[in-house]
Amino acid sequence: PEPEMRRADSTESTLKQRKPMKLYKKGDAVLVYSNAAQVWHDDGVIIEVIDEACKRDGFALPAGSMKAQYNNGRRYKWVTPVQAKDFLKKSTRPVPPPPLTGELFKETHNFITEWHVRHFELSKGFLQWWMTADDARTGARPNGVVSLLGLQMRVLETVFSLRTSSTKGVIYSFDATTEEGVAKWTDHLSKHAAYCEEMRAHLAQQKMESEGAIVGNEEAPNAITGAPAARNESLAPQH
Repeated sequence: PEPEMRRADSTESTLKQRKPMKLYKKGDAVLVYSNAAQVWHDDGVIIEVIDEACKRDGFALPAGSMKAQYNNGRRYKWVTPVQAKDFLKKSTRPVPPPPLTGELFKETHNFITEWHVRHFELSKGFLQWWMTADDARTGARPNGVVSLLGLQMRVLETVFSLRTSSTKGVIYSFDATTEEGVAKWTDHLSKHAAYCEEMRAHLAQQKMESEGAIVGNEEAPNAITGAPAARNESLAPQH
């Protein structure tokens, strides 16, 4: 991720705090203000909080400084306790369910119907798959990406089939090979689909509040003008 940070003044950067002010803790969801874009990003998360004054990523930081990751994980910002009120806000966005990874058989259609093992990752309302786990680890582009918004699913023994708003009528079928496996995957898929609905409602409310703030005060400094960048929901060829 690329760093972004406003340099603290000399008084603050040399401040020794015996009891650091921890406004946010690791894992907290936050809105992060971007100097470069001059917008609030509502996809931030605190990934580190330091207890003592030290140097991190080339910055001299006082105790209690927080590292926030945002913009779909592409950027980060170190924020000192004094700067927090200007650069961080508590986010009310829904908390995503735990991720799930593993191997499933995926049905493919060429001249004949075949089943092939693929590596799958379910995270933040998206189901993605790769040829192998190594492909996923090395950052290769996934063979398929499905947003679970509008999930419809059916189960037959160990096979589950699904379609969503993003699949445009295409039905995907997967075999978990065991009853325990299909129960685990379908349960997680349902929870991630519910998260998508909650996130859609959250973004709609956010947009209404933003538009209301702009109408009420065209120069409102706290109006949220940025939303999380949409992830790629297009589907790669079925492999």
